[in-house]
Amino acid sequence: MMQPIRGFKDILPSEIEWWQKIYIKSLELFRLFNYQEIRTPILEYNALFLREKEALSNPLSKEMYSFYDKNQRYLSLRPEGTASIMRAYLSNKLYLNNYLQKLWYFSPMFRYERPQLGRQRQFYQLGLECIGSLNPASDVEIIRLITLLFDFFYVKGYTLEINSIGNILERSLYIKKLKEYLDPYLLDFSVEEKKKFKFNPLKLLDTKNQKIQAILAEGPSIMHFLEEKSLKHFYTVCNNLNCLGISFKITSNLVRGLDYYNYTAFEIKRSCQYKKQTLAGGGRYDSLCSTLGGPFVPAVGGAIGLERFLLATEQDKTNSLYQRDQKILILTKDVSSAKYIWFIVTFLIENNISFELDSSSHKLKDKILRANNMGIKICLIINTKDIDNSCILLKNLDLHLNKLIKIQDLIKYLKY
Repeated sequence: MMQPIRGFKDILPSEIEWWQKIYIKSLELFRLFNYQEIRTPILEYNALFLREKEALSNPLSKEMYSFYDKNQRYLSLRPEGTASIMRAYLSNKLYLNNYLQKLWYFSPMFRYERPQLGRQRQFYQLGLECIGSLNPASDVEIIRLITLLFDFFYVKGYTLEINSIGNILERSLYIKKLKEYLDPYLLDFSVEEKKKFKFNPLKLLDTKNQKIQAILAEGPSIMHFLEEKSLKHFYTVCNNLNCLGISFKITSNLVRGLDYYNYTAFEIKRSCQYKKQTLAGGGRYDSLCSTLGGPFVPAVGGAIGLERFLLATEQDKTNSLYQRDQKILILTKDVSSAKYIWFIVTFLIENNISFELDSSSHKLKDKILRANNMGIKICLIINTKDIDNSCILLKNLDLHLNKLIKIQDLIKYLKY
């Protein structure tokens, strides 16, 4: 029997409702803040994500699905959303219409990682990008929107961690000092850790190795290398979060995995099965636009990992997210009455009432049993004799009530 590829998961009808609810609520919320949805291709040139000078330091180098197409173009499935959004911003000249672009997306990404709870090789992100603003208020707005979604969907027990990773010069001075500090400990590092030390030492800051964590705890902090402009930006973000009543923790070893970040970096984490999972993250990336060949355009963004977000909402199955819409089940008692179905269907559509038409060949009692198992409260049973008298049989499974009613009175009974 054919099976899905490892790390690629079907989203079944029983699950897709929650995805749709998250999408609809995001659409409503983001419109209030004037964020517009954008959809970019899942396939892009590899160089968009893995620029040559970053090839050894970028963690995406081993994780992308990349290949040459029939025209020998080197392409990749999109591993993250921000670079694609910035490419779209430049190639479509969005900066000509409005100097400030507020965009959001709800899209699949692809990375060849080890599949784990809440993270597949095809995974979905809900992301926001504010392009064109240097104001720390934009950083706060991104964080605020994400936490509003978390609160609306009853995600509890999460922690917002923030840090400043400074600008390129400040970061390079910090990296130099960090490497000098770690050099005496290199003999105890694994091969992979030595590689990080050589090409991207900042990645060591989020190591799971407790021994290295203890070493880093006594080492230099990037906060000591930040100059006045960086510190002012960071503390303005902190003060704004305090004004909004958003709790946060300053974590000096917090870094983002991609090289284009600067200044603000943040992650939202939650304890799950004795370990912390990152549910969302983001930060400022003022140099990305110019790196892609455009002008200097400051920007900030963030994204939620939807699979992990859904797991977090599922901890409380009693919340309103999981209350299914009430449906009406339409049944026919005999074959000859089937032609009357469409009259009732049209009536329900005109009155915006959700329904399901059971067109199976099972016996009527089996259909009613199925409706009861599905949690459906109302069955409309059609037969020729009743329809000829402009009537329909309404069966209320909750109240164990059968009632023959006039079709013109149907709405009154359904609303009751």
